[in-house]
Amino acid sequence: MSGKPKPGVDWASIRIEWEAGGSASDIARRHPVTRQAIEHRRNRYSWVRDEAAAALCETPTGKRVTAPQNRHDRKLIANGKRSLANMRLILEVLASGGSPKLAAQRTGMAADTLREWLASDAEFARLAEAAQAEAGVRAIERVTAAGTRGDWRADAYLLEKMPATREDFAPRPSGAPMEGAGVAVQIVFRTDAGALLNVAPPDRPAVNHDAPPLAIGEGSADG
Repeated sequence: MSGKPKPGVDWASIRIEWEAGGSASDIARRHPVTRQAIEHRRNRYSWVRDEAAAALCETPTGKRVTAPQNRHDRKLIANGKRSLANMRLILEVLASGGSPKLAAQRTGMAADTLREWLASDAEFARLAEAAQAEAGVRAIERVTAAGTRGDWRADAYLLEKMPATREDFAPRPSGAPMEGAGVAVQIVFRTDAGALLNVAPPDRPAVNHDAPPLAIGEGSADG
């Protein structure tokens, strides 16, 4: 054998079907390939049974492409977009932290097409949500590990994002009042400068500048 893949054979989907528990004979009847070719690939690439592959095949889309019941199912298969291989690829992109839009682009479909697909297959949508949650958990683990190493910014980021603490630590819009903060009051004391200059200190008698000076030797009025 040359080792080159046969044109028109979706080996990625064939592998998923086998990993999900399908037999080489049954799979060969759904694809333009022989049972011997499937078994050869299985041995060459060490395929193993996989629960995640089985979950894909148990979705409504998986059932339609692995056991088509009518012309609508056969048309779905011929289109090639809603395949087991694309389902796995979409979940891998989401689990790595990619967005649904990026996952759609990775499989060569429009974002609206993927959105409609998820809306029509609740089980596949659940797997997609689980993949996104997995990406989130891994991100939190990395941030937590950074905080453990002494990077305070990692802890600050978690405080801003975690539901239990973000209300207290998330950045506030500019000008927003702090919760529990008092109201600043500015008190301005106004004085009349002229009146202030004409008021004598309380511990000194007032001086009458119009009175004549006392002569030397003159006593006081009390004499």
